[in-house]
Amino acid sequence: MSNKLERTLEKAVGLLQQGRFADAKPLVVPLSRKASKHPLVWNMLGIIASEEDDFDRAADCFRKATKLAPRDADFHNNLGEVYRKVGRNEDALPCFQAALRLQPAHAAAHNNIGAALNALHREVEAADHLAKAIKLRPDNFEAYTNLGIALMNQQKPHDAVPCFQQAYRLNQDNPELLTQLGDALEHDDRFEEAYELYSRALEAKNNTELVVRKVRNLDRRGRRDEAWDLLQTVLEDEPTHPGVACQFSKLGQRRGLAGEAVTRLRRALEPPDLPADAQKMIYFELGALHDSLGQFDAAFDAYQRGNALNDRPYDHQGALDTQAAMEATYSPGWQSKLAHARNRSDKPVFIVGMPRSGTSLVEQIIDCHPLAHGAGELSWLGDASRAIAGQSGDEAGYPACMASIDSTALDRYANEFLDFASEISDGAQRVTDKMPHNHRHLGLIEQLFPNARILHCTRDPIDTCLSCYFQSFYTGHAYSFDLEALGHHFRLYERAMDHWKRVSNLPIMEIRYEDMVANQEQISRRMIEFVGLAWDDACLRFHESSRRTLTASYDQVRQPIYRASVSRHRNYSQYIGPLLDALGRSDAPNAA
Repeated sequence: MSNKLERTLEKAVGLLQQGRFADAKPLVVPLSRKASKHPLVWNMLGIIASEEDDFDRAADCFRKATKLAPRDADFHNNLGEVYRKVGRNEDALPCFQAALRLQPAHAAAHNNIGAALNALHREVEAADHLAKAIKLRPDNFEAYTNLGIALMNQQKPHDAVPCFQQAYRLNQDNPELLTQLGDALEHDDRFEEAYELYSRALEAKNNTELVVRKVRNLDRRGRRDEAWDLLQTVLEDEPTHPGVACQFSKLGQRRGLAGEAVTRLRRALEPPDLPADAQKMIYFELGALHDSLGQFDAAFDAYQRGNALNDRPYDHQGALDTQAAMEATYSPGWQSKLAHARNRSDKPVFIVGMPRSGTSLVEQIIDCHPLAHGAGELSWLGDASRAIAGQSGDEAGYPACMASIDSTALDRYANEFLDFASEISDGAQRVTDKMPHNHRHLGLIEQLFPNARILHCTRDPIDTCLSCYFQSFYTGHAYSFDLEALGHHFRLYERAMDHWKRVSNLPIMEIRYEDMVANQEQISRRMIEFVGLAWDDACLRFHESSRRTLTASYDQVRQPIYRASVSRHRNYSQYIGPLLDALGRSDAPNAA
């Protein structure tokens, strides 16, 4: 390359570094003809095209750059970033992986692969890369933001809060970070702080979505009149806004406005460019509204459309393999072969079962006892299982690694949980963790807490599965979007619980939802006795508790027990054939 071309190249690089893309373009385009074998030229053209949102052209340029310089990590990272921007996250992963093979300390590639893995619902892997990105570049607010997102998607809002806080400290000109921090605080049961942040973000940028968040926040705190009044400020100007329509539905039903709510939700679905997440939110709200009106055909149609928009993969074979490994590790008599922690604490109480089986109700009743604390759905056991697997170095992973862990290590993990439980519970004698799918970890629970108690919530299988199908879960539960997958997953859950009943020494009390509905006081008294506390009449007034919950049952636990959800599936018998087949219940009775 001539000196003149070299000088032009250097000038173009300088302009790009200053963010002067329009000024650089007239210099770089001719270079693509005069120096077409120079990889940096194609990389610069890719950067310019990407800034112009011409992503097809950008990808083409970056591919040429990587072909000419296959050992340049930046070029691979840039190509992956273009794929990520257009939603081609599966295609982006190999690019980022190539960059990291060439340059393991490439901070941008770690951040970008973390963002791509987040989009693919592989949040645990994402968090590992994002932690590395932060260690390499502690001033990168995007890495903190993406790590916060990964933790939120793992249902760890308490851990996500400091990530968003640090991201905002690094970039205080971005009100979107206030919103994300507010969401994390709200999911961490810090509603008032979240509301304040939404208000601050709204001052920085007038935004209907922020008003919707404030309305939702007030509603979840039981301040429904205030929520309704605030909703009126955007109702006329934003009649088709998805969040406005959904909040109108939730609040309007109690004011006799269900018919108008249906109309507003239908109108909100009309825009042809409506994002899939917004469509899904509307369809699930529409399903709930039609169900409440007894319009079951319209309700099922809406739920079916909402579930069809799911993009979370469900690996049933992987779940089967995990269960088989669990049964092999915790075979009959396993207690004499595997180590146990040496604590004798009876503080932990684990509430397990399928989602929508009454776990929130059971926890709310126990939490009303003055000597108990409901900690919600904790991710701690899942995190502990992964940490133990990483520490053991056993290539077979969890649960096979439990054969090589010793009591000292188990003591450390158990004490970590007990310290956390004491910190959050203000001296309570019992602390509940109601993560439903902890039913998979009863062996680990027994190793860590030999004196723990298990409350196993059950409900009619068809009602349970249909209720899951009717619920748009915030994260996880990928099986819940398909009736056949739901049936298979339920059978696997039953298999797991049958196994633990055979091989576990933990005391397990089974609580049938239908029995609780029929006789709350009797079952509640048995529950309180089972967890080792004296009876307190406050447990009968669970619906008067000021405690907030963000699980799918947040509204129901504020109401006295009602019977409408018992045998609910009879209203939908003509639609649930795939579920019945998967459950092996083809002989189930038709709708009454």
